[in-house]
Amino acid sequence: MIRVLSIEMIKKVVMIVRYNVIGYLISEGFRNVLKNKKSTIASFMIMCATMLIFGLFFLVGENVNYMMQSLEKDQGMVAYMKKDVTEEQI
Repeated sequence: MIRVLSIEMIKKVVMIVRYNVIGYLISEGFRNVLKNKKSTIASFMIMCATMLIFGLFFLVGENVNYMMQSLEKDQGMVAYMKKDVTEEQI
């Protein structure tokens, strides 16, 4: 007896395999985190330090931009002209 597989049956099989692969990868990741505690802690500390340094630089940059914008708003330019000025001189 020959069975003909429809496209829908093949798609269902592919989706089941994908979920199994994702679950396998997540479980292996957690298993390796628990096995290699020193490496995990070192990697976590480096990531935290990197994010802290990036955050500090971002904070300083944003504060400098804010100060420059407020300085531009506060500074005004005043031009004084004499009363007897012609249109060409203006």
